[in-house]
Amino acid sequence: MAQPPGGSDRDRLTSPGNTPAAQQDRAGPGQQADTRFARIFAVSPVPLALIAEDGQILDVNPALAQLLNRPPQQLIGRPMIDLTHPDDVEHTLAAVEQVADGTHDVVEIDKRITVAGRRPLPVRVTLLLLEEPGGQRHRLAHVQDASAPAAERELVRQAEQDPLTGLGNRRALHDRLGSLLAPPDPHSHTGLPAGDAAAPPAPGRRPSPDWSVLFIDLDGFKTVNDTHGHRVGDQVLVAVGRRLARVTRDGDLMVRLGGDEFVLLLATANPAALAHAQQRIRRSLAQPITVDTTTVRITASIGSATPHPDDSADQLLERADQAMYRDKNRPTQHPEP
Repeated sequence: MAQPPGGSDRDRLTSPGNTPAAQQDRAGPGQQADTRFARIFAVSPVPLALIAEDGQILDVNPALAQLLNRPPQQLIGRPMIDLTHPDDVEHTLAAVEQVADGTHDVVEIDKRITVAGRRPLPVRVTLLLLEEPGGQRHRLAHVQDASAPAAERELVRQAEQDPLTGLGNRRALHDRLGSLLAPPDPHSHTGLPAGDAAAPPAPGRRPSPDWSVLFIDLDGFKTVNDTHGHRVGDQVLVAVGRRLARVTRDGDLMVRLGGDEFVLLLATANPAALAHAQQRIRRSLAQPITVDTTTVRITASIGSATPHPDDSADQLLERADQAMYRDKNRPTQHPEP
């Protein structure tokens, strides 16, 4: 295996004699932190490289080796700049210098890198300065594929994500509803074993629903904006978004329609499960939310609807919305937690 100039194999995160198990045997608190870092580095799906102060590659993880279509032995010990397309070397070196001279702790570099047996790959490299206890300065490089397919996937993700809360948005909701409400393909295999007693639905008819819609509206949120301003209001929505995301499970979709309205597509139509989901949401939102020195309490009105055989997305959401307003108008609605 190639060795970094001026160093030994023990400089590598995953080198013989410096494996996580070997480190743990002789580790103090600082070395245990290094061991945890080594484990994360090795198993991370994010392509990563550890680079010495002189620009030599000290280590790469399997994700980066796969992205570059090279075994780690061909990468370790090489100058990182050697992987850069010649036309992108100048601006890459200028960005690296900002980290080297301490101007920035983190820089992002858009460039092309060479990939064995393939065309140069557009990437975004994020360089993070690492200050070692002994005074050494290493750089951690995160290499993100910026080629057309990856970029398109990112655009789709952004198009279906609410930028404030990170939840899904109206487009994500209607895409999922369109799929769930589409009639089954009469030519598709039902997936039922031979002789199963359950008959497939009639052509053009949907099977019995196994999912529901919860329409969630925050109570009194306008007062938060009017009293504390929109900056606090936005931070409250971010906190609400985090809490709502935590109550979802595999198969669910939580979206923010806009303002203080949220919708959960819940992967069950069981009435008891629906009631339990509403309790989870109310319990999650009941804890006070603090932004800077401002503390507010949030409650929510929630309505549910299960799809009818001929529902459109708008009809289903309208019934859930109406159920939410009935919930909001109940006189004993939402006692103070």
